Amino acid sequence: MSTPSVWRSRRISSHLGLEALVDGVFLHELMHTRQFYFVTPRLAVLTRSGKRPEKQPPLA
Repeated sequence: MSTPSVWRSRRISSHLGLEALVDGVFLHELMHTRQFYFVTPRLAVLTRSGKRPEKQPPLA
């Protein structure tokens, strides 16, 4: 995620205002890090199996 000064220099804008937009982007990216807790065990199982299935059932 770029800093607000980079966004300003590229004239990126939003009806929310640049600061609110940047806050929203930051929170969105932060949520990705929160998902690691749930995804990591499943990835570990797949890594140990050595298989790379084309389709996986939805995680419960």
